[in-house]
Amino acid sequence: MAREKNLCGTELSSIRNIRDFSYFLQKKFVAIDEEKASHERIPPSYFDYEYIYLRLSETLDSSINLTNNTSNTYKSIFQNKYFCHDDYSDPEFHTDYMLANMFAPSALLIQEEVTDTHKELITMVTRTSKTGHTS
Repeated sequence: MAREKNLCGTELSSIRNIRDFSYFLQKKFVAIDEEKASHERIPPSYFDYEYIYLRLSETLDSSINLTNNTSNTYKSIFQNKYFCHDDYSDPEFHTDYMLANMFAPSALLIQEEVTDTHKELITMVTRTSKTGHTS
């Protein structure tokens, strides 16, 4: 246990930027995945912090644009899907419209929180790389 803790501390001290942190995190999660479920592999990219952050940002941007009439997300749902442009009495249209207007504000709040957390993480990694301390 002490050796494992020391090894982890040694690895943490080698983190110099967000890419190093992402790689460190990915290695740890892949090792856990191999140990817990060796017969059902999860792609390593799913454990990559940068990949997750990028996909989350894209998804939140699409969700925020659900109420923007000029966005591709809006057009794909409300114009090119399963109802006519002028069929506002369609219950599926009402459901999609209501959900879009619920998701967009929530996505905006979540995006702010994710961005703040990402900035804090970058600050922490940068500070750790400058001082050499992991605590």
